[in-house]
Amino acid sequence: LPSEDHHANFLDAVKGRSQPAAPIDVAVRVDTLCNLQQIAIKLRRKLRWDPVKEEFIGDAEANRFRSRAQRAPWTI
Repeated sequence: LPSEDHHANFLDAVKGRSQPAAPIDVAVRVDTLCNLQQIAIKLRRKLRWDPVKEEFIGDAEANRFRSRAQRAPWTI
């Protein structure tokens, strides 16, 4: 479904218990790909990604870029 207003579409989907125009599982994968390409650009090399484990294969340096330290008092 095309959407002219993703915010309103999301709220309508929550209220109506229906799927939004941009399902979260698709959005997460797209966001992951964007982050992966940014890490590859920063490291200036090709990387191998394990989508099941969600980590770089045999690359501790690249894996350090998967998250960052959070400022107190914020935690996950």
